[in-house]
Amino acid sequence: SPPEQYGTGRTDGRSDIYALGATLYTALTGFPPEDGLAVAIKQTQLTSIRSRNPKVGQDVAGAVEKALKVEAADRQQSGAEFRSQLLLTSDTANRQFATGDVTVAPPPAEATVAAGDVTMPTAPETKVSDSHEAAVSAVQKKPFPFGLAAGIALVIVLVISAVIFLPGLLGGQGVETPVAFQPSASEALPAGQEPTKPLAESQAASLPTRTPASMPTGELAPTATDAPRPTATAAATPMGGGGMIAFASTRSGDPQIFLYSLESGEVTQLTEINGGACQPEWSNDGQRLVFIAPCKQNQQSYPGSSLFIINADGTHMNPLPSSPIGDFDPSWSPKDNRIVFTSIRDFDRPQVWVLDVDSGESVNLSQNSQADYQPTWSSDGSKILFASNRVVGRAKLWVMDADGQNVVEFSHSDNRTNIEPSWSPDGNQIVYTQFDSRGRGVPVLMGNNWRDGGPEAGMVEFRISDEPSGMREADFSPDGLWIVFANNSDPSNLDIYIMRSNGADLSGLIVSDSNDFDPAWKP
Repeated sequence: SPPEQYGTGRTDGRSDIYALGATLYTALTGFPPEDGLAVAIKQTQLTSIRSRNPKVGQDVAGAVEKALKVEAADRQQSGAEFRSQLLLTSDTANRQFATGDVTVAPPPAEATVAAGDVTMPTAPETKVSDSHEAAVSAVQKKPFPFGLAAGIALVIVLVISAVIFLPGLLGGQGVETPVAFQPSASEALPAGQEPTKPLAESQAASLPTRTPASMPTGELAPTATDAPRPTATAAATPMGGGGMIAFASTRSGDPQIFLYSLESGEVTQLTEINGGACQPEWSNDGQRLVFIAPCKQNQQSYPGSSLFIINADGTHMNPLPSSPIGDFDPSWSPKDNRIVFTSIRDFDRPQVWVLDVDSGESVNLSQNSQADYQPTWSSDGSKILFASNRVVGRAKLWVMDADGQNVVEFSHSDNRTNIEPSWSPDGNQIVYTQFDSRGRGVPVLMGNNWRDGGPEAGMVEFRISDEPSGMREADFSPDGLWIVFANNSDPSNLDIYIMRSNGADLSGLIVSDSNDFDPAWKP
């Protein structure tokens, strides 16, 4: 499927170009092309047609591979353009078009039915009998056995189908440009203003995506045939795969936990705790949140704080077994009911602990003489990534098994400070906050591929965005395509921003006169 079909992507006629290109690719090679989304997020790349079938001409392969480009703007922009490229790849076709021996008939005229019925284009008594899915299934069961002549014949049949069906669907229609996400004006509440709607009314719903209109129905005259028309249907999922973001804000005084609906832009207060609350993190089923209290302001360490759990609808808030000395930085396992967190109960320094919510038992995973803090889980729950001052007292990122074994340094950023790691849902990318060697200056968000961790895997660090403002506390969307983070474009104020995981489409999401921080995207 075209990558824009997933999540909140916008589909248009160029999505159908991609679908036809995938069908032609399969016919020419005997294998379906690699998944468009996987190519878009660089998990894989498209295998060239000629590497699978060297008998295919370069021009034909180039036209089909262009139709399979990740970005719609890089594909053919209409069915007519794609048709012309395919036909003109043949020298014989070129000569015949030049001499006028071969012409392409215009689309069939419309046949008007009786009043009250609909008008549909007439078509010859020829139907395409095999769907794209059937073709893919067939070639997956049996390797492509055809000779070059049979392959060319099949391409000609598909081209004729394109001539018949695509002009009415694609030709001459305008191309809709994908619209970047823009937050609504109601995202931010003035400082001190209480939310006006109950929590139950502001729960997130699926953020609808544009779905191509369905074909009209009606009885046709006996001579008219309803020709099949390819469509690409966008998945009806919320933006980023989850419709709610939890965050901490000082808009009602001390920091409290709030929820932001990506569908409506409404902000709803979840807690009202003396001394404040912050650092919300979702359970793996999205039904509960763990957070810490008290919390007077956004800071790195929270002496005297404890862990609490609350339902996403604001009910049944309960404390977890904690130390009065200070527990903070909670992260809920994506696979079970364990919470990893930072505690200063042992050795008078931060250590990484894990709590079994069901049994109430906690275990120190660090057992280290240096400071370990800000732990986060890998997507499969087998690893824990955390910040540590184990080397030269400067914070770097380290990784260990979920039981505390096999501790290895992950980040190697010379003399810079790396903290606040976040692991992508697919486990392939890690985003973190980076400061200068003194842990000061303007924070930036850096990215790094996982590559199974460890020094032997190498370290290819890259900056997510070139924006000069301070970015920190990143969290991935459930589909891994977006990042939400705290941004202090105003040095005296923190707001919640959002951007794609490659740094594009940066936009303010929750902007107010208050400090808004610790964003967490609902799974």
